Amino acid sequence: MSPSPSPAATPGPSGVHDGGIFHLNPPPNVRLRPGLADTSAVTIDVKNSGDHTDVVGVYLAFLPPAGAFDPGCTPNGVSVVGNVTIAPRGTESLTSAPAWRCDIPAAADGLSWTLIAIADAHADDFASCATIAQILSGACDSALADDDQDPADNTRLRARPKIMALP
Repeated sequence: MSPSPSPAATPGPSGVHDGGIFHLNPPPNVRLRPGLADTSAVTIDVKNSGDHTDVVGVYLAFLPPAGAFDPGCTPNGVSVVGNVTIAPRGTESLTSAPAWRCDIPAAADGLSWTLIAIADAHADDFASCATIAQILSGACDSALADDDQDPADNTRLRARPKIMALP
């Protein structure tokens, strides 16, 4: 049986391809009560440092507070924030308003989610970035780098928001 071919980068206009995360701004904290969510928004500024208009996919990974000992906090995982067409040297802002919630907020009081924003030039690599394991293992970084001339700015990490448990 012959080996299957390696996936190729999505063709796009020739030139410089460079989507990046310019700014990741989650809320500083979320106030949680058992059974009630906080819907504070996350803002992500994405840039196109390329020399032509390009589509950039924007994904957001949510690592729950307390890791493997997570007390039932959501969001937990990776979501697609959107795909945006950006002019050369331009930026666009996207917003996500997840329902921040913990089954037992007091068990996570003072802990933070870790958020990772991801920019994907051509919006063609979500299958390699769809899980926390793929992001942490480097599989996502490798997929992003195959069609982005400067992969150093493809991700941005923030240890926010912090949980404030309310009675």
